[in-house]
Amino acid sequence: MKTYAPIQTEAVSAITCDCCQVSFTDSDVGWGEMQSIEFVAGYGYIFGDGNTMSVDLCHDCLKQMLGPWLRVSCHRHRKKHTLEELLADAPDRLPHVIGCDDMVPVGREFGADSVRFTRVLQQAIAVFGNPLEAVQWLITSNSLFEGLPMQKAIGSEDDLVRVLGVLADMENAT
Repeated sequence: MKTYAPIQTEAVSAITCDCCQVSFTDSDVGWGEMQSIEFVAGYGYIFGDGNTMSVDLCHDCLKQMLGPWLRVSCHRHRKKHTLEELLADAPDRLPHVIGCDDMVPVGREFGADSVRFTRVLQQAIAVFGNPLEAVQWLITSNSLFEGLPMQKAIGSEDDLVRVLGVLADMENAT
């Protein structure tokens, strides 16, 4: 028979980005986006044999510092999925799921492009009443926007207003 006694353990309760000095606690939204890099130097390493190097970075600083050299891939690329499977798997993450199919440019998943895309996608779903039809509309070339598909035609706030206006006209026409 085993007898257990409570023990006190330590857990990380806050992380501060070593670059921008922004701090996150485990209840903050940015907590899950922090990246900690730590490794021990090998023989002849520039920072000294056996020394431990570590850095904690928020996603913005990671992108700013390493973005041009990072190899970013979506785990969904390992297996082909139908759009229906992707939507069923993660409907609350639809913009990021679709981002794996090049609808939100890689590296801009949390920027203004993603915010604009999410607004258009939500409105398109409301107009079409079906996420699949909304996505189809978003990826189809449109003559109103020099033949660009909608997700590529929302590069600025002015473009967003134009695309949302097209959706409003479509909604009013039905």
